[in-house]
Amino acid sequence: MKQLTCEMCGSTDLLKQDGVFVCQTCGTKYSVEEAKKMMIEGTVSVSGTVRVDNTDKIKNYYEMAQSAYDAGNKEEAESYCNRIIEIEPQNPEAWFMKGIAAGWQSSLSKLRIEESVQCFSKAIEYSPDETKPDVQHQAADAISEMSLAVISLTCSNFAQSPSESNYNDIQNSVINTFDYTIQLLGKCGITPSEYKHQAAMKMNAAAVKAYSECVLSIFLKEDYPRDWQFENYLTQAGFCQKVIKLAINLADDDYAENITRYENLILLNEHAMEYGAWKTYTEHEFGGFMESMMRAGKHEIVRRGGLVYCKNIVLSLDAKVARRKENDEFHNKIEECKQNIELRKAEEEKQQQAEQNARNNAYWAEHSEEKQKLDAELNCLQEQLKEFESQLLPLEKEINLNKEKLESDVPSEQEKNKIMSEVSKLRAEQGKLGIFKGKEKKALQEQINNLTARLSSINESIENERNEQQKECKAKIRELEEKAEPIKDKITAAKKRIDAIKAELTKNR
Repeated sequence: MKQLTCEMCGSTDLLKQDGVFVCQTCGTKYSVEEAKKMMIEGTVSVSGTVRVDNTDKIKNYYEMAQSAYDAGNKEEAESYCNRIIEIEPQNPEAWFMKGIAAGWQSSLSKLRIEESVQCFSKAIEYSPDETKPDVQHQAADAISEMSLAVISLTCSNFAQSPSESNYNDIQNSVINTFDYTIQLLGKCGITPSEYKHQAAMKMNAAAVKAYSECVLSIFLKEDYPRDWQFENYLTQAGFCQKVIKLAINLADDDYAENITRYENLILLNEHAMEYGAWKTYTEHEFGGFMESMMRAGKHEIVRRGGLVYCKNIVLSLDAKVARRKENDEFHNKIEECKQNIELRKAEEEKQQQAEQNARNNAYWAEHSEEKQKLDAELNCLQEQLKEFESQLLPLEKEINLNKEKLESDVPSEQEKNKIMSEVSKLRAEQGKLGIFKGKEKKALQEQINNLTARLSSINESIENERNEQQKECKAKIRELEEKAEPIKDKITAAKKRIDAIKAELTKNR
């Protein structure tokens, strides 16, 4: 017989504990039957069906894989997962952990996102139906996190150095991770919008940081940049614009963020058209002829410390025209984004309302008896309300008539007005008579005097009649309002209850 040796780590330090042999080095457990087979030298003949229980071995491998992963040793964790898969090819936990371990070993020179997608797909395929949704959700989170980590790395490099190679790294990281990530997200039933939006935000942020901290700040450190510095500025700013445009194309439905991105592109174009390179001359070199030429060309000229600085290199007219045209397109895109935001908002509100209506309908379908009672009460109250309003209407009409009567003329006022009208008429006739019509004038004056004499007594009657009329009207109004008050109370109570029932029937559930 040969010495008992652990198949996992090669240790010979095995002790029997609780009916099984346990390796004191790695913790692997072996049944008595397994231990006997390990100690037999030569060929062992076995007849019939033999079932080998590898549960403990797989468990040990998985625990070691988890420990290695937690310790940051992704390669070792992947190796233990491979051992489990060799024993049990359809083990979902091993496939899932292998996907994570492989993906996090990715580098810019060797991306392993595709491998991770394949492993996660296997984990989903082999998972029981009851756990499959959880595995899909975890896989979607994991692949998004790993892909965004790769993009973040390239964006960080670009933010520190906006070069062509670093721009290409961003572009390649997006291309090489995007399709695989979208493929897995689709398999998990998750729309990729959130992933695309996060990736685009990282790219835009990297471009803004690179431009503000590396490109613009360095260029503006020089009061009078040279032509090569201006060329470097244009080149690096151009790569920043490319990264922003890549972000817009990636997240073309992120309208709110894309407004900011288009504004960034507009600003970069405006800066490029504003800035330029300067050439330095001595006063002697500059001379009158050169100065007149420069001023004729509308070049900026600054004299400082005995030197003359002339801004003589700027974007060409054609280049400025092209950038202005591009900015016009960006402004149009911003307006499109704003319109799309409003359309999306309206659509979301419509969808929310439809969903809310569905919930409300479902609630009342479950509470149909309660709804029938409320509907019946509502109908009854509405009929009562009509009856109360019909009772109140004639009372209010009569109240209004009495209020109008309060301000109307009394009979004596009407008589007074008639007398005054007659007096005016007589005076008009009197005025038309000539100087030889004294007798006729006297007769008319007598009539006028008789009518005027009656006015004093009429004025006294007016006051008495008016007081009596107001007293009578006010008493009638009080009487009518006392009759109307309980009806108004009933109307108020009915309306309040009707509003409460309608609110109960229509409130969101």
